[in-house]
Amino acid sequence: MKTNRRMTNNRTVTVARRPTVFVAGTFLLAGLCYYGQANTNPTEPPQKDAFTVFGCVTDAQGNPMHGVEVRVHSGMGTLMNTGHTTTDDKGNYRVMFGPRQLMPVSDAEPLGVGFQAATVRAKRPGYFIQDLGRAGGLAMTDQTNAVPKWATNFVAIVRPFAPYRLDFVLRPAAPVKGELLDPGGTLPTIRILNLKGKTLPPSQNVLDWTNLVAGGSFTFSGVPVGFEWWFEVEWREGEVWKSARAKPFSFRSPTEHRVALTLTAQGTLEMTESSQNGAPK
Repeated sequence: MKTNRRMTNNRTVTVARRPTVFVAGTFLLAGLCYYGQANTNPTEPPQKDAFTVFGCVTDAQGNPMHGVEVRVHSGMGTLMNTGHTTTDDKGNYRVMFGPRQLMPVSDAEPLGVGFQAATVRAKRPGYFIQDLGRAGGLAMTDQTNAVPKWATNFVAIVRPFAPYRLDFVLRPAAPVKGELLDPGGTLPTIRILNLKGKTLPPSQNVLDWTNLVAGGSFTFSGVPVGFEWWFEVEWREGEVWKSARAKPFSFRSPTEHRVALTLTAQGTLEMTESSQNGAPK
């Protein structure tokens, strides 16, 4: 098989050349997304959007996915959306973004960025990122000195005018519909239902949550399949927050699941599923 050499993240690597398919005067790389549109010119992005992430979003079979939303949330402590785009017909995306907070400009921080988190996610309703988006747990910095010693939880660091390549694989997720039952009348009108897990996407302390103000019905549209999760309900009594957690579960298939959560008189949360398809283990 023929090979060629390609620059990726400032490194030259040798890759196998895939078959080329010509279609109406254009070309596609069979089984791959075409990165020819990605801009690697370090002088082109404007100063306010000095940081760039680009790549391709595919399904589990390697097919490019069109119209997937890609967002960047950056900052220190609380993160905010600082850049977004959608993938094109070939699954490609390119998003430029800046910092949430600006620091004093100095020789060590010429753009006033400092060191901040920059979490990148790809999202389409009904799907989840194959690795729960762990590869998108990035940082951003313009610092010319050493990386802070505390910065150990980031996969990579994006630097100004040096585009970083990040690909995503999306898989079908399991939609969940359910009802929170409180036969003893313990819960107040306002209660929060969290969906948590031991392994979570970067910069998140819950997978998803909903505020059950008007009743106990809830829907979570995209529960990742094959990971362990649990439901937890929180409510406030006076100045004290209380919670109850159900046993962990893992869905085996991306089919719709219907569950019932019951808060018992002992203060525990029990989960049962009405459907038999892909029942939790």
